Amino acid sequence: MKVKELLDKVAVPFRFSVGQKGADDFVDFEVSEMTADSRKVIPGSIFFALSGGKTDGHDFVISAVGKGAGLVVVERIESEWSHL
Repeated sequence: MKVKELLDKVAVPFRFSVGQKGADDFVDFEVSEMTADSRKVIPGSIFFALSGGKTDGHDFVISAVGKGAGLVVVERIESEWSHL
């Protein structure tokens, strides 16, 4: 499924920031997997960085991108991600 197909199904407002890829690449991105567990990220995954009671997924964003996550959904932007 492509990201643009997922966005058509989202019923909540959102905004996105495109890093090194352009907006066209973003919406045409083919999703292989969706996960909130960075250990399960495979190339083409969407990684959801969720804040939880024990861990904060934002601490694993760089790892997830390094494993091939093509899209990361976050609650906040961290300055150390500027190179992503």
